Amino acid sequence: MHTTLYLTTEEQNMFRALSNDLQDGWIVQDTSLVLEDDRTIAVRAHMAQFDNPEMQKAADALSSATKAEEFSHIASMVRFDAFEPEQLAELFFVLGVKTMTGFIGYLLLSASKDEDIEAVAYISSIRTLLSETNSEPTL
Repeated sequence: MHTTLYLTTEEQNMFRALSNDLQDGWIVQDTSLVLEDDRTIAVRAHMAQFDNPEMQKAADALSSATKAEEFSHIASMVRFDAFEPEQLAELFFVLGVKTMTGFIGYLLLSASKDEDIEAVAYISSIRTLLSETNSEPTL
């Protein structure tokens, strides 16, 4: 289980607004993000091929989400816990840091149980790795 949350300053403020019970046991590490450009996201989306129709549905829905209400709607219609960790990693790789950041924000604003924070830990870990990849020079 991931116990470290890699959060931006704004996300840390959202986390601190949660109850002490939800905050207990989690390690918060400050992170800076490097976003992909639109071309990179377009190339990833073009290359992605999800065998699972539910995964494709999630990718399509998340790629256009920008507001908390949209993430809330997607979270209610897609069962993310039904996917393997590798499938989720591929999904978020395709969607990129910006979309992952929006989803993390939604999760923090709506968190009511430890499983919600565990999802933040998992997604923020993937996002940090992806952001580090984005900061590497390209040829």
